[in-house]
Amino acid sequence: MTAVVAPRGRGTSALLDLAARLAAERGFRVLRAAGHADERDLPGAGLHQLLRPAPGADLRDAARAALGRDGPVLVVVDDLHLIDDFTAGVLRESLTGPLLAGVPAHRAAGVLPPGATVITLDRLTEDEAATLLARLPGVPRGRARLEMLRRARGNPRAIVELAAAFPGEDDILRLTPARTLPVRDRYAAQLSALPAGVLRLARQVSARLGDENLATVLGAVPGSDDHLAAALDCGLLERHGEQLCFAEPLAAIATYTSCPATDRAELHRRFAAMLPPGSLPYVRHLAAAATEPSEPLAAMLEQGARRAPHADQAAALQRAAELSLSPADAARRYAAALTAASLIGQTGWVHELYTALLEQDVPGALRAATVATAAQMKSRTGRQREAMDVLADGVHRLGLPGMPPLTGPDALLLASAAAQITQVSALPEHRAALADLVQRLDLPEPALLRRAIEVTLDPYRPWPMTTAGDHDQTPGDDLTLAYLAEAAGDSTTAVRHRERALARLRRNGGIVAAPEMWLPLLMGLGDQGRYSEAMTLIAEVRRCCAITDLPLLELEIDAVGSLISALRGDVTRARALAEPPWARAYLHENRRLHYFLSMTVGVAAFTEGDFAAAYQHYRRLFGDDGRTLYPDSGGHALLGLTVIAPRADRRDDAARVLPAYDEPATTRMRLLVEHARAELLGGEPAEERYRTAVADPAAATWALDHALARLHYGVWLRRQRRPLDAREQLSAALLALEQFGASALAAIARGEVKATGAIDDEALDGRDVLRALSPQQRTIVALAARGLRNQEIAAQLLVSPRTVGTHLSQAYHKLGVRSRRELSALVGPASPSR
Repeated sequence: MTAVVAPRGRGTSALLDLAARLAAERGFRVLRAAGHADERDLPGAGLHQLLRPAPGADLRDAARAALGRDGPVLVVVDDLHLIDDFTAGVLRESLTGPLLAGVPAHRAAGVLPPGATVITLDRLTEDEAATLLARLPGVPRGRARLEMLRRARGNPRAIVELAAAFPGEDDILRLTPARTLPVRDRYAAQLSALPAGVLRLARQVSARLGDENLATVLGAVPGSDDHLAAALDCGLLERHGEQLCFAEPLAAIATYTSCPATDRAELHRRFAAMLPPGSLPYVRHLAAAATEPSEPLAAMLEQGARRAPHADQAAALQRAAELSLSPADAARRYAAALTAASLIGQTGWVHELYTALLEQDVPGALRAATVATAAQMKSRTGRQREAMDVLADGVHRLGLPGMPPLTGPDALLLASAAAQITQVSALPEHRAALADLVQRLDLPEPALLRRAIEVTLDPYRPWPMTTAGDHDQTPGDDLTLAYLAEAAGDSTTAVRHRERALARLRRNGGIVAAPEMWLPLLMGLGDQGRYSEAMTLIAEVRRCCAITDLPLLELEIDAVGSLISALRGDVTRARALAEPPWARAYLHENRRLHYFLSMTVGVAAFTEGDFAAAYQHYRRLFGDDGRTLYPDSGGHALLGLTVIAPRADRRDDAARVLPAYDEPATTRMRLLVEHARAELLGGEPAEERYRTAVADPAAATWALDHALARLHYGVWLRRQRRPLDAREQLSAALLALEQFGASALAAIARGEVKATGAIDDEALDGRDVLRALSPQQRTIVALAARGLRNQEIAAQLLVSPRTVGTHLSQAYHKLGVRSRRELSALVGPASPSR
């Protein structure tokens, strides 16, 4: 059987490598070669690769011997259509076994033997292509990344080659000679060998700006349909349905840039003549041909951009601004382009547009919304001090003489942008700057945003719950309500509001429009033990980050993913995910990221059993006054300190932070402080404090907190020689921690359960019928099934024989048995695990 891979996306090399390795593992002798245009005229070049014969040996005889030998032989040839004719002939004559080859789809019919099996590989999806590009080292961000993806069209080889050829941020956008000359040299010989008609067609195709179809291309070059077959046959162009494009994007760039500027302008004018007048594609080609400002053309671009996707809208408006005659019109169009670019998470592009807007120096052209957006987008790069400087400079410009006073919604918008920067940085200097800004601005009241600003100014004090009222109509309102709910200690409501905001953002196609929400949302899901959902969301955000320009979000997502991996015992992955934030982030001005990243390495050290290092990581999260260095309404640092300190033998030191929590601000903090005081201080009140942390009706709201409180209470009970009571708490903690996938903590709980004398579930042969029993009942039933009497069971478990009898009676009823004999028949003998 001959199998041939005919790839549309030229992504066969990795597939052929994998197939060759798999065949070798299964006992095949694998012979490999690759065709190349420079070796096509060298007879036997392919056979030399396949056989590596001794000097002077007859190639045809060596091939017959190798291909006809005993045992399975697999021949693997990449770019079969470029192999030399001599090698191709020998393969046809002598090959009796399987051939796995790569060949472009349009060349398959000419080189394949009759009856060959053809497997056509599709191009990468948008997500797959973006993910591949994002993983390449040193790849540019922002608009350059979008342009590479547009040109590559899902071709994996093209993605890699474009990233290598245009590593700078503007290289592929500007097509500077320094970058295009090597590309032109690479294809110069191929282009010079083309017939004139084929070259004209190729040059027209190279000027495509979007999805100009085959009819449009052929109409722009009269008579070019006569040369289409030749262009396809030589492999320069490919046809996919009604689309005609270059097989290799670098060849398109070489063809386009090898034309003089006047010829390139004519190519675009020809396309415009074939497109509907007034449409955005029509205007974009006219704009590409323009060499000087034109207000009519700028106005047409602005008009055509109104219904375009945000990326096309931003690009069209930016070009319209560049073509504007009036600085005021240019400033207005730059501002509109800035808004569109912000909606697709393009921070660098927004900064470029904001700089161009300010350079117009038009009094009154600047708006509060533009300043707020520019500052927020700078914050999303992780440069919080620069972000606050952008905001302060914008407020100064807006407050110059002759400008309207900053009141009402404008004032609120600027203050909320400053609050957002402060929430992420947690720097005292930013809190002070926010307070000063609030004093100078006339903020409307009442307003949800104003309450959120007040919380940001004093995040450590208790805040009452804010109800939704009539406000929760937009994702922004839901996110503000989530922040306020979190400040009031209601993380369940906070998660619900953020999930509602996410649903609305999904409907509008922009889940990265509010990147600041992701870290608290994911932490909230973790608090509820919803780790699988959190990991699914993390994967979704990572896919979006592959085509956006949101560096801080990428680092925060890595930090949360690292923390969850550490909790689940995957320390290798946790450390790998934590490395980029440590290396790339400005941690001194991104305290939120630094805070949760420190927890990650602390949990990783704890999972590895290095309790001293884990304690140091967590202890550094608290200042001299016992307050956390980042406002943490969830008490995550205190919970971690409570878990780690006893195992690091640092109870006394950890207890020094407790006076800062003498007046817990929320129900969650009250329960957590009771838990921490019981664990770190001990003494007579310990059991009452444990009971409060475990039995309060609200405790189950925070699943991880509750499980750890039950774990510590169970350990305390066991040490008080109360094994059955301990087992109840420990078994419940173990079940919850296993459901979360918190393997390191679950291992501790499992060991404590066994230390109470409980029967290992595996020793019970996993019988489902026993799952209806309580942990105490399962233990007693297993011992009774082994033949132990009540007195013996009581002595082993340190309880009274009467208690054993009561549990057995209840178990009989649940299992539907009436005697020990029936119990033994149902359960079978089991061995206790101590």
